[in-house]
Amino acid sequence: MLIRRFAWWDIPEALRLRNEVLGLDTTRLLTGGNPLDGPGLVRHWSPFHQVCSVIAYGERPILGGISCNGEGELAHLLYLAPLSHLDTPALSLVLEALLEQALEWGALYVLAEVEASHPLLDAFRRLRFSVALWETFWELPETQSKDTSWEAIRGGVQRGNFFSLYHQLVPPMLQGIEHPGKRRQRIYALNAWGYALVSAGAHGTVVTPLFHPDMPEPVDALRHLASLLQARYHRALYLRLPSYQSWLGSALEQVGARFLSRQALLIHHLAKVEFEKEPLPAASALRTQPSPPLIPTPLSGKSPGK
Repeated sequence: MLIRRFAWWDIPEALRLRNEVLGLDTTRLLTGGNPLDGPGLVRHWSPFHQVCSVIAYGERPILGGISCNGEGELAHLLYLAPLSHLDTPALSLVLEALLEQALEWGALYVLAEVEASHPLLDAFRRLRFSVALWETFWELPETQSKDTSWEAIRGGVQRGNFFSLYHQLVPPMLQGIEHPGKRRQRIYALNAWGYALVSAGAHGTVVTPLFHPDMPEPVDALRHLASLLQARYHRALYLRLPSYQSWLGSALEQVGARFLSRQALLIHHLAKVEFEKEPLPAASALRTQPSPPLIPTPLSGKSPGK
C-alpha cells in the first residue's frame, strides 16, 4: 500500500471522487463547499490556507484531508473519499498519515465530525478519538425583521462581557477547541445575555449561539439574528447547536428551522503531558545525623542538684 501526499497530477482522480466525499468538518463544508471541487483543491497550494491531503493507492485510491488553524494548535480532518470504499484496512493508514501531518504542524488537538449513526465512528474510536460533545445542525428559514439590536463586537466592554458568559457556559475542557479565535469566528452581540459566533464563506453562513438560559424571548432573538445575517451575507444560513446549548432546540422548532443532522465532535489529543521527575538524593545524603543530647533547662536559675 503506497501512501503519499496529494500532488497536482492527482487532480483528475480527486475530481472523479468529488461526489463520494465524506465531510469531517461540517462548518467548512457548509461555508466553503465540496473540498474536492475546483476551489477546494486550489487551497492545497494557497499560502493563505494550511491544508494537506494524502492519497493511498491499492485496490481503489483513498483520499483524506486535514487543515490547521492559523495559530497551529487546532487541526481538523476535512474529508475522506470515496464514501463507498471506506470499509478497508487502508483507512486506518490514511488517518494515521493525517495525524502525523498534524504533529508536523505542531497541533495539540485533531477534530473530526461524524454523524451519530455512521459506522466509521467505531473506526475513529480505535484510533483514540473520543467524543468531546454532541451537536446538531439546522437550516434556518428566510426571515425579515426591522430589528437592529444585534451588532458585531470589536473589543472593549462588549468583548469582556462575552468572555465572561463564555467561561460560564462552555465547559472548561471544551474551551480550548470552542474558542472563537481558534475557529476564526466573528462575534455578534444582542445584549449581555446573548451572543452569536459566525463563520461565513462563499457557499453559506454557520452561526453558533451562546445564549444564557435565562435570556428573555430567545425565539425573537433567533429570528432577528437570522434576518440580520441573511441580509448581510446573502447566503444560506445554518445553525450549529452544541450540547451545552441544547435547550434552544424547542426555540429552533418555533422559528421553523429544519433539522439536518446530529453529529459527534471527536477529538484526538496529540500533546502528552510529562511531569519532570526530580532525582532522588544519593544514599549518603539520606543518612541521618546524630542529634545532640537534650539537656533539660531548669525552671529556676539554679543548676540541677543545688
